[in-house]
Amino acid sequence: FTTTCPLQFTGGSFVNCTNTENETCQYYCYDSYHQNPQIQNATCRANGEWNTNTQNLCTRMCEMGIPNGYLNSLCTFQNHEVCSFTCKLGFQAKANVSTVTCQGNGEWAPAEPCTEVLCPITIRNGTVDANMCNRRIYSECPFTCNQGFDPNPITGKVFCGINGIWIESDFPACLEKKGICSNYFDNGKWAEGCRFRPMETCAYECNNGFQKNPNITGNVTCTLSAEWNIDLKLLCKSYERGLIITVMSGDPADSSYIETVPTTTDGTPIVDYISTHGIAAGMWLVSVDGDYALQQAYVYDFYSSTIYMDSNFSISLSRNNKWTPIHRGLSKDYVKLAVDWVNHNIYWADPQYKWIAVQSLVGKDTSMFRVLIDVNLEAPHALTLDPLEALLFWSDIGSFTKIEISSLSGRNRKSLISSNLIKPISMAADYGTKRIYWIDSGRHTLETITYEGKERKILLKQSYNSLFDLAVDQDYLYVTDSTSCVNYGCDHICVTEKDGASCVCKDGYNLNHDMKTCSVNNEYFHRGLVFSNDSSICIVDIRVLTHFSYVPKCVLKINGTRYMVLDTDQRQIIIANDTSIYWAMVDILELHQLTKPTGIISGLAWDGCDRNVYWSENDTGIIWRVSRESDTATVVISGLIRPRDIVIVPNA
Repeated sequence: FTTTCPLQFTGGSFVNCTNTENETCQYYCYDSYHQNPQIQNATCRANGEWNTNTQNLCTRMCEMGIPNGYLNSLCTFQNHEVCSFTCKLGFQAKANVSTVTCQGNGEWAPAEPCTEVLCPITIRNGTVDANMCNRRIYSECPFTCNQGFDPNPITGKVFCGINGIWIESDFPACLEKKGICSNYFDNGKWAEGCRFRPMETCAYECNNGFQKNPNITGNVTCTLSAEWNIDLKLLCKSYERGLIITVMSGDPADSSYIETVPTTTDGTPIVDYISTHGIAAGMWLVSVDGDYALQQAYVYDFYSSTIYMDSNFSISLSRNNKWTPIHRGLSKDYVKLAVDWVNHNIYWADPQYKWIAVQSLVGKDTSMFRVLIDVNLEAPHALTLDPLEALLFWSDIGSFTKIEISSLSGRNRKSLISSNLIKPISMAADYGTKRIYWIDSGRHTLETITYEGKERKILLKQSYNSLFDLAVDQDYLYVTDSTSCVNYGCDHICVTEKDGASCVCKDGYNLNHDMKTCSVNNEYFHRGLVFSNDSSICIVDIRVLTHFSYVPKCVLKINGTRYMVLDTDQRQIIIANDTSIYWAMVDILELHQLTKPTGIISGLAWDGCDRNVYWSENDTGIIWRVSRESDTATVVISGLIRPRDIVIVPNA
């Protein structure tokens, strides 16, 4: 008779085992169970039992989620593990609960750490109608006022805020009964000295972003019944405002158009008045922004690599809209736009050309643009700005993903965030709280941080949904009548800094000592394609890759060019013909002899790290090197048979 021990047990099974007396066997745990790290195997005893309690071998793992909340991304759901958590929107952690613990039975403790956020049953001087309202966040609820108070006619209902507090704006929902007229109205204020007494006439003014209703003339009178003779809601009207949305139709997209949604002064969309306006067939609009003061809208079309402008834009689209190109030749990528509506400049981040550029929106000269940032920039993507604080923000999804900040002129650049980022693809600035918000599609998060790089927070994490774009719904609108750029006298482009206006010259020009006027710097193109024919070296703007109309400029005459390389750091061309090797500055039409080879040149290469020029000679079998620092030529390799077409791998 052979004694055997059971192979299977709760949560697991022994493997590669005959389970006979004195045999030591390993085991594995089923899915949703975790192996005890302190017990690697067990031995079958003569009594048919294992030498250890098999109930201790595999412990059940906890679920990957908790009710109404999210577990920390570092949590592994193992027995006895303590994990932090975040509650979903509309829920908050219970009192004195900040973590949950995975128990041996596979249950979290506490089982429900998040409780629903509810606004209280009472408001200031009143009570919410509980039968008509669940008091959850975002709910609008009717109310009754306590004795001695009347409902404010402007309020209507109270709104449950995200923190579980009733939002009654800046005025109470219930007003104390008095024999005077209301001392509050929306979007404006009464003139100093008004006492709101019956038969008193009062002057008023509107807040920033609003204007007096042209249909109401004169002042407003408090009647004998302690009511104003005019509906106060009509006194101040907002400037035209609304949402501008780009819409695609078809898959793949075969048409694109603009939808506009007017909004009330608190940002609520008026969906009954959505307007649609087509631009052109075969367009893919991937970015949109607007200049509120100039009433201009701007879009970027992926297919034509062009920024378009509508100089007569309106939210109602009742005007004669005409979209005209203002900048052609951007790369075919997800270019992001950001408009400085204070100084009327448009910025864009181009991931393929690896630069951030600015263009003036004042005037019709579409060449009035400059590449502000292109050094240590690999893949700029998200872009936003705060024109009131004169700050520019962007993400760089390169070798080391980061979010950076600078002034609107590109100066005072510094890193804002350089850790715990994967792919920040969209960004928005909140002028009121001085925070930026961004979507990281790699981390599936919506995050925020202050302009100073402090108080970073994850606001939303959705592992199974793709967050794509965002914008801040500002609860106020800034209207500026003048800026420091007005009458400052910039020759080309004016931007604002913290301490006032600053001038920027368009590409190909430098700022003079007066810091206002610009002079040509002989640079034909900021970036370009360099090519040669039998008699000339020519350059064409790099934007020709996506816009054919840029015209090449042949800048240097040289006969018999056979090979050519570029020193991009110093903007130098190195050229070889049958007899000599020359160099020339890209922007200065002057040829200099670098060296005279001993044989027939069959290959040319440039080492940008050590600043050496290499060439091979077909007939002598030698590869030479000449230093650009000393212009000294030395033999690298000799005795080769007809070498040709050499290249340099600097870091090999």
